[in-house]
Amino acid sequence: MSVPAILQLAIDPTARGEWATNPPLPSINLIHPALPWSITVHAAVTFVTVSDVLSAICQSLQLPLHEEYWSFCVGLGNGYRGNPERHSRTLKRLHLLQGKTIFAGLYRTAAEVVLGGDIWRMYFI
Repeated sequence: MSVPAILQLAIDPTARGEWATNPPLPSINLIHPALPWSITVHAAVTFVTVSDVLSAICQSLQLPLHEEYWSFCVGLGNGYRGNPERHSRTLKRLHLLQGKTIFAGLYRTAAEVVLGGDIWRMYFI
């Protein structure tokens, strides 16, 4: 999904019901190099929609970031490690994206397209 297509969602809410992938799939796994886990998106109906993808990404990235992953955050000082109880409530998985928090779409490499499957890469700017 391109940036213009995402921006179109604000104008045309019916676009949220469109297929997130072509061909449509019942579930997909989303990956990003900054995240040490994938996000699995299941179809609310028969195929994964744009709305399913956006909801799954939002829900996953708002989860608390466990202390074991704090080292993945560049610039995270010892102050966080000194008071883990306080910061476990404030650090979210979103922090691993290091400021690139605007979702700009899904893509696959040429090799991934040939192989097919349900793994898609998330692109953030």
